[in-house]
Amino acid sequence: MPLGIVVLMVLQIVSGIQLLLSCWFYVVLYSWATSPAGKAEIATSGSRFAEQYASGIFLLLSIVIFALAISSFLLSRGYIYGRASARGEGRRVAVIAILIAVIGFIFMPKSLDTVSPSIALLSVRFLPASHNLASPFWTVVFNLAVIIYLETPTVKAYFKPNV
Repeated sequence: MPLGIVVLMVLQIVSGIQLLLSCWFYVVLYSWATSPAGKAEIATSGSRFAEQYASGIFLLLSIVIFALAISSFLLSRGYIYGRASARGEGRRVAVIAILIAVIGFIFMPKSLDTVSPSIALLSVRFLPASHNLASPFWTVVFNLAVIIYLETPTVKAYFKPNV
C-alpha cells in the first residue's frame, strides 16, 4: 500500500471531522434563523426566498452534511482496503460536499458575531469569522484536496480493479 493511501485516509477522516463541525455550524444557523433576531436580519437581505426558507435550508444542509460526514469516515475504510468503488465514491462525495458548501456560502449571514457565541469558539485568529473551523470554506479546501489526491497516478494504480 502506497504511503499516499494512508495520507488520503487521514485526509478523509479530517474532512469527516470538519464536516461534523460544519453540520453543527448549520444547526446553530438554523437555530439563529428561527430566532427573532435572525428573522429580522434575514428580512433585511431583501430576498423574499431567503426570508421564507432560510431556516429550512439550514436544517436540510445540516442533515445532508451529517450524511456526508458519515460517508467520509466509511470512505477512509474503503481506501485502506483498496476498494475500487471507494475511489469513485470518494470523488462523488467530495463534489457533493463542495456543492453543499457553496450553497451554504450563499445563505450564510454577513456577520457571524450575531449568530452565536459558540461559533466564536471555533474562530481562527488570522481568518475572518466566516472562515472559522466549522465554516463551509474548509469543506471546500479539504474536499478539493481529496479530489486532487484521488487523481494522482500512484493512487489510481492502487485502486485499479484486479483482473
